[in-house]
Parts: sequence; structure tokens; C-alpha cells
Amino acid sequence: MKNNLSLKSINLSKNEIKDGGVIALAEALKSLSLLRNIDLSNNQIGVLGARTLVEALKNSTSLRMLDLSGNLMEDESLAEITEELNLD
Repeated sequence: MKNNLSLKSINLSKNEIKDGGVIALAEALKSLSLLRNIDLSNNQIGVLGARTLVEALKNSTSLRMLDLSGNLMEDESLAEITEELNLD
């Protein structure tokens, strides 16, 4: 994935990647400057995984959609993440 710099969308929904998987994924996402959409819904991701993801994506200017629905975090955490990444 790191070598595909033109990647614009990733859908890994319903893969049960959990925090450990999203932490590993976060490192690869840092180099994908054109990425617009990420669907990580229903993956048993907790607050730790989500925070790691936010750190990896916080400087992204192209990201428009990050779907973390159906994971192991409360609506308040999702709202904070959305706000921190400037997503609607």
C-alpha cells in the first residue's frame, strides 16, 4: 500500500482488524497523500486504535470521509475524531 501513492479510497470494513491492525495500517496511511475515503467500519476498533489513526491522518489535506461506525468507541469519541480531522 505504501507504494501506491495514487490510492484514493480504502474499504476495510468488517475485517475485525481491531486496534492492533489499525495501528499497523496507520503507518502506511501517512504516505498516502491523495487518500480521500477510508472505511474502517465494524472492525472492533477502540479508542486507542482510533487515536493512532488520527495522529497518522491529522496532516492530511485530501481526506474527506473516515467511517469508524460500528466500532468499540462511544459517539463522543467519534465526534472528537471528526472535529480533530476537520471532517463533516
